[in-house]
Amino acid sequence: MSGSKVIRQVMIDTDTSVKAIAEALQQQPQSISNRLSRDTWRLDSFKLWLDAMGADIVVKVRSTGHTFPLE
Repeated sequence: MSGSKVIRQVMIDTDTSVKAIAEALQQQPQSISNRLSRDTWRLDSFKLWLDAMGADIVVKVRSTGHTFPLE
C-alpha cells in the first residue's frame, strides 16, 4: 500500500480532513492535497502527518511477529 493510501485510510479511520491536517501542520490545504496526489514521502514527514492524526508507525519483524514503535 502506498504512503498516500495509508494516510487516506488513517484519515478515514480518524475522521480527519485535509483542512484539519493543514491546520495541525500549519500549512495550506492545497499543499496537503498536492502531497497526497504526488505520493512522495520522507519518513519524517510521513510520521509527522500520522502523529497529527493520532496514529503511530510500527515496525514488525515478519519471522518473529515482534513489533517495535518508531519514535
